[in-house]
Amino acid sequence: MNDVNEGSTEEPLAALLPGLRHQDWFAPLALLLLCLGTLILLDRPLIRGDGVAYLAWVDSIALDHDVDLANQYQRLAGVNSYQISWNEARQSYTNIFPFGVAFFQYPFYRLGNWFVGNGW
Repeated sequence: MNDVNEGSTEEPLAALLPGLRHQDWFAPLALLLLCLGTLILLDRPLIRGDGVAYLAWVDSIALDHDVDLANQYQRLAGVNSYQISWNEARQSYTNIFPFGVAFFQYPFYRLGNWFVGNGW
């Protein structure tokens, strides 16, 4: 068997796995790429469900330093279906999920915000 570095004409994958032919790996690889491409193109929005509520909490706590969700309601209007809503009795926006997860996300959210603010 020729070494790949000595100018072998074998395919790189075939050099790594000598018994594997092109017909053995091409179809599964093509199917995997098709599935990944479909998931990436058609699976929108990237944040949904509980994640919208937790994002609203951590965004409000980390960036606004308050728990007023009015501006988060505006920012997340495209993906917000039920998580943030207007409460007539309290005359404010409320989130139906608790804010506990936001405390765990806080340091990572702040770090990510720092990277974005510094052009990363």
